[in-house]
Amino acid sequence: MQPGITWSPDSKRIAIAAKAGKSDALYLINIKSKKKEKLTFDFDGIFTAAWSPNGEQLAFVGTNAGASDIYIYNLKTKELTQLTDDIYSDSEPAWSSDGSRLAFISDRDDDVEGQNPPEDIFTHDYSQKDIYYIDISTNHIMRITDTEYNENHPVWAHTKENTIFYVADKSGVWNIYRQEIVVQESDIDSSNTLDQNQPLAITNILTGAFQLSLTRDDGLLVFAGYADLGWDVYSITQPLEKESVEVPLTQYILKKDEVTEDLTDLRRHKRNAYSTGRTSSVDYSDWIFAREYNHFNQSLVSNEEEDSAVTDTTNLYENGYVPKEYKTRFTLDMVNSYASFNNVFGAQGMAMFAFSDILGNHQIYLGTEMVIDLQRSDYFFSYAYLTHPTDYYFSLYHTANEYFLGYTDQLLQIRGLLQNFGLMGFVSKPFTRFTRIEGGLSYHSFSFSKWEQVNYYDFNKVDEQSFSVFLPMASWVFDNTVFGYTGPIDGFRQNTSIVISPGWGSKKLDFKTLKLDFRKYFKIGRYSSLAGRMMLGISLGADKQKFYLGGVSNWIFGKGETDGVQDESQWRRDILDGNNDLEDVYFSEFVTPVRGYRYMEQVGSNVALANFEFRFPFLLAMGVPEKFMISNLGSHIFLDVGTAWDNGTEFEETIAGFGWGMKINLGYLLLRVDAAWDIKAIGYSKPQYYFSLGTDW
Repeated sequence: MQPGITWSPDSKRIAIAAKAGKSDALYLINIKSKKKEKLTFDFDGIFTAAWSPNGEQLAFVGTNAGASDIYIYNLKTKELTQLTDDIYSDSEPAWSSDGSRLAFISDRDDDVEGQNPPEDIFTHDYSQKDIYYIDISTNHIMRITDTEYNENHPVWAHTKENTIFYVADKSGVWNIYRQEIVVQESDIDSSNTLDQNQPLAITNILTGAFQLSLTRDDGLLVFAGYADLGWDVYSITQPLEKESVEVPLTQYILKKDEVTEDLTDLRRHKRNAYSTGRTSSVDYSDWIFAREYNHFNQSLVSNEEEDSAVTDTTNLYENGYVPKEYKTRFTLDMVNSYASFNNVFGAQGMAMFAFSDILGNHQIYLGTEMVIDLQRSDYFFSYAYLTHPTDYYFSLYHTANEYFLGYTDQLLQIRGLLQNFGLMGFVSKPFTRFTRIEGGLSYHSFSFSKWEQVNYYDFNKVDEQSFSVFLPMASWVFDNTVFGYTGPIDGFRQNTSIVISPGWGSKKLDFKTLKLDFRKYFKIGRYSSLAGRMMLGISLGADKQKFYLGGVSNWIFGKGETDGVQDESQWRRDILDGNNDLEDVYFSEFVTPVRGYRYMEQVGSNVALANFEFRFPFLLAMGVPEKFMISNLGSHIFLDVGTAWDNGTEFEETIAGFGWGMKINLGYLLLRVDAAWDIKAIGYSKPQYYFSLGTDW
């Protein structure tokens, strides 16, 4: 998305293009009151808004069926006018100071009016971009630049008529140019190409200049530039008076038509003596950047004939720049530790290290939770190859969970140890902005062992069972949701997945599980939304997977009653009592939320679940002013209905609950508090209370 933030002439509002559900919209935001007005249009996408000098119109780029054109929306009359209508791509509209013309970027080449498209559209060079302008009153289009290189980001001068600034990659690097346009009456009638003065380069930046913005008095030109491994904002004072500079052609431009197998000498850009502490070769420690003292910098410029103690990384070689081959070099991006909560095993935690290269083509994650020894520790390694649109992932991991089982006759502890070692390869291929397919193959080795205490420190293994399995999987995902503070607030998402156990591995498990999950979100007002979800799971085969229906995810504490009897725990039955099959522990899936019920309230190889929530800020609804920190305390009312079954006769045995809850932001964690009543044929139960962690589904 290209939001193209633009200020109104009175500086009281901004206009921005942003995502709104399945499509984009224009938002007009009052800077002081924060109130916003949403303008929607029947476009696939909206980009790069520009406010007219009189404040009455907005120009923007609208896309439909892959084609982008320039449109104008009149804020007073609410009329939408299409200025360009052809097969070419138009972008970056920029108003002239009197509001009579719009400059824009296009790949239309000589077909200036867009009325004579090429017979073979595949032979047209759509990568060649030039600057054009359109007369608002006549819709007559004129060509400003006609070059072999590209231009972008045009802006008109306000105090000097028919002068524009733009960036161009004439030398192979994007630099800023100033050009005066010669407009004659005869041009408008007889030609679509203007007489041109020679464009003048006013910068020689080695890493490029982008996104120009000019103050209304033309005293300051602001642009974005890349330096020292990051993007920064730079400015040029009095750009209309700045003298032109020479921009040498890079070796890429000079030798782009040559084919050679010569090796580039990459040693020339190494530093010979000392480093200034920055990745660039210029030491700015003694420079003055305040514009009113700019003249003091003249004495700081070193004599060109003096030898420099630092070798510039951009040394010229044969009148061009030394090309530098990109080398993958990993750097540490993040060191983090986190805590989580598992439905079965309770609180967990891990330290994580993340590495990537500068382009983000390769990502590596390492995690560990080292305890007594390797077999009782959690650790994982993950690698992501992200160079192409299709992403590839590989990971290996080991998880271990030790827990108390009871005592021997001699009152010595008996402990259980569950271990899972896995390898996984995974592929994700996008088809559109919102749709992708995913697939992979995983190998799992599971084991369960019992350990009896022999003295205060030592345990002996007395029993063990294990098996291995290969699992192919595939899924189709659509997701265009917009997220708020605690979860999705608008849009639609669905995940259709299938997992197959073809009988590979030591235990020859045979099951095929299909899951369908559909979620729709409706934004109602600024803070409120309505959410609905439908989920269906079906497992077939000799070793069907089980679905455990009931409870909420990450349930920390809180309980209620079932059929008028106080619940002893959050579970209907204990999955870790040592009597369940090992595959039930690892392959069964918890289906939540069904508030008003315990974990495993229903168990079956088929499951259906429907959830409905109305989410709103409770205190704001009660009239508490927005300025208080607690005003956005999230609240919700809900209805959960579900059933799990093994055969058709059990399908009618549904469970349902309703209630209300709130979400409390604790900084690192989001605490959810729910009060739920289960629905029975004879009425309702007493409320059950759930304290859990996590965002909205």
